[in-house]
Amino acid sequence: MKVLGVQWNAEMDMFTFKLNPPQDIAYTKQGLLKKLATLFDPLQMLAPFTIRAKITMQETWLLGLEWDDEFPVELKKCQEWFCQLPELSGVQVPRRYRVTGKSIVDASIHTMTDASQLAYAAVSYVRHEYEDGEMTVRFVAAKAKVAPTKATTIPRLEFMAAVLGLRLSRKVAELLQIPFENCTLWTDCKDVICWIQGQSRRYKTFVANRVSEIHQRSNPRQWRHVPTELNCADDATRGLRTGELTMDHRWFSGPISSCTRTKTTDLRENVLKKKNVPKIV
Repeated sequence: MKVLGVQWNAEMDMFTFKLNPPQDIAYTKQGLLKKLATLFDPLQMLAPFTIRAKITMQETWLLGLEWDDEFPVELKKCQEWFCQLPELSGVQVPRRYRVTGKSIVDASIHTMTDASQLAYAAVSYVRHEYEDGEMTVRFVAAKAKVAPTKATTIPRLEFMAAVLGLRLSRKVAELLQIPFENCTLWTDCKDVICWIQGQSRRYKTFVANRVSEIHQRSNPRQWRHVPTELNCADDATRGLRTGELTMDHRWFSGPISSCTRTKTTDLRENVLKKKNVPKIV
């Protein structure tokens, strides 16, 4: 079944994507926007891939290019993005959030946020714990935006990502009918955690306004620190190739994949236990 470019494989219960191979590619602002508009992805499952094109689009505006001006040499990197469009047919995302036939003991939402000099993003997962002790974590939705053209420090961008994650978490909690008290928000920026633990009146306008919103719509105790290497939102700020967007990649499955246990996996699980990061099964 196909809905505006997003396909649902009912037999496998997977969401997939299919785009026609690019024909007569025009490496212009108009050509890039045309192809980007064909990707209907309301949940931003492909955010690590599409953010690359959005960043390139922003660069075209900064260079002052017209709609039909051919890209200069420094923007030829977008050729790789166009060539990877047909490979989206290999991306599969599980539709179901929970295991059928099992009684749920606990359900919670975990949202990770991150920022880089080029973009900032948030991604939400739903975590279910069952009577038999099994736990599952599933991708729900994400938001990714290019960074403002005005020079902004990384900590401020991280704070913008935190607010984006808060708004995403509240929407996901509402739609999945999970109490927002069961939501945990994660950031790898200690400055953000420090700001949230303080009082808004102590800061300048930029930080104060965002601290005020976070205090009004969440509890500071819901905010936790996560190591950068386990922050899944990092993928949406730096970009991924289509070949990396596999079902067991951490973007879809969380900070730890369900691969064979190794020393590295054991080490990551120890970190999760210490930081109280949701364990992936």
